[in-house]
Amino acid sequence: MFESLAGSPSTKLRIVYFGGGEVSDLGWEQSADIVARRMAEVSCRPGFTDILPSLARFLEKDEAGPASAIILIGDAYEEGPGDVEPLAQQLKSAGIKVFAFLEGEGTEAARAFSAFAEITDGKFARFGDELPLSDLCEGVALLTSGGSKGVKRIRNKNVRLLLSGPPNK
Repeated sequence: MFESLAGSPSTKLRIVYFGGGEVSDLGWEQSADIVARRMAEVSCRPGFTDILPSLARFLEKDEAGPASAIILIGDAYEEGPGDVEPLAQQLKSAGIKVFAFLEGEGTEAARAFSAFAEITDGKFARFGDELPLSDLCEGVALLTSGGSKGVKRIRNKNVRLLLSGPPNK
């Protein structure tokens, strides 16, 4: 993903993650190299999921302006299922699409991730061999930074079909 964005001056990335009972926000960064280094420092920590407060951070007023897309990556969703739709509607109203990628077979997580994607006009997928996470993230980066021209640059055919196909329903 980061190599695909190298040299794209209008793209800014922000890492927000949670673990161990706290949400960490590393802020906006324009350098794909710096973001890649910061991502490499993120490690898994046990604890209750904090997906809702992590996503809500993108609704806060920010000097960088609003995000156009969020990539949500996870393997669980432990928060209230009734809280997904109101937050997803707020994100959609702010012009933010959620691209939600799930590891594993979690039913509650699949429902929540799929709802975030559907309501915000993003996409949902379970990542794995045919849809590797790195290819999905690269695809979202190319789509959001280059529109339909960016989609044509996506190398993985399955990811290209997912991201250029009709909205998830």
